[in-house]
Amino acid sequence: MERIRLRTVVLPGFVAGFVATLTMHQLVLALLSLAGLTSRTAFALQPTEPLAIPAVVSLALWGGLWGVALVGALRTLGSKADDWILALTLTLTLGAVAPTLVNWLVAAPLHGLPLGYGWHLRDMVTSILVNASWAGGVAVLLRVRFAWWSETSAGRPHPLSRHAQQPR
Repeated sequence: MERIRLRTVVLPGFVAGFVATLTMHQLVLALLSLAGLTSRTAFALQPTEPLAIPAVVSLALWGGLWGVALVGALRTLGSKADDWILALTLTLTLGAVAPTLVNWLVAAPLHGLPLGYGWHLRDMVTSILVNASWAGGVAVLLRVRFAWWSETSAGRPHPLSRHAQQPR
């Protein structure tokens, strides 16, 4: 098994996930809230348990961890994710589905809420939209901003870097 690399997986994944949470995720949540489609608010500052840090910071830290998992998953796919459009599609799919399911099935009950937040369609759609926007933000940051982190241990560029498309 290949050793996880700080420079190619952990740092770009965490930074992209953290920043995408504070930008894309919270922007879409704010827009949905302004449109009256959700009761959730963006940039919530109420303290979370057990560390008493603002909710948005806690969410961004979790976003960073999910970003690391996402980059790790893309690296595991190896040659299957050479095409950056395929990698973007995988990022959006994994980024929208996995965090949403964990939120519905694990986080909600841990916070004393019903599974899936009671399976209300509006709340379910909100979760999918904000997590898909987060994943899109991660994909864009990895592709555009963190291209200098694109090198993999096998000498191949990260699937979302601008160097992924090589002449054949």
